[in-house]
Amino acid sequence: MLGRSLSDEAGQAGDAGTERGLGLLPAETRFSASKTLRQVTASCGGREWRAYEIHMGVTRAHSSVEPLQTVRDEEGTRPEGMRLGNVWGTYLHGWFESPQLRAQVAAAAGMQAHRPHPIPWAEQRNAMYRAMAEHLAAHVNLDPIRRYLCL
Repeated sequence: MLGRSLSDEAGQAGDAGTERGLGLLPAETRFSASKTLRQVTASCGGREWRAYEIHMGVTRAHSSVEPLQTVRDEEGTRPEGMRLGNVWGTYLHGWFESPQLRAQVAAAAGMQAHRPHPIPWAEQRNAMYRAMAEHLAAHVNLDPIRRYLCL
């Protein structure tokens, strides 16, 4: 979406054809039948975090752009994403899990005073799930549910 165009000639992700992108990055995306979904270790600005890469097809730059980050997976280490000024594009999900990366993005947007919560979002989310499970276990008779589910 951030590039000049999105092409899906075979209609893999919707109607076949080519659509104009936002034109914020000098790039073109071409959809394909194969879907990439894999866990990676990403590195940007001296920080590392676990993320997952997901996309159908490839995005190619028309001119030289700075990679947004590097990723490491079973195939090795490679550049990923694009950065042109304040426009950042990536196939990675999990960017905002890291408090340090949220602070880096906020600073790049001119919000130096922003202080993200120091605990990564995944840890916060898991703590909420544990608290809900403990509350249910303490206040709900789960035996009928377990029987219904044959557990």
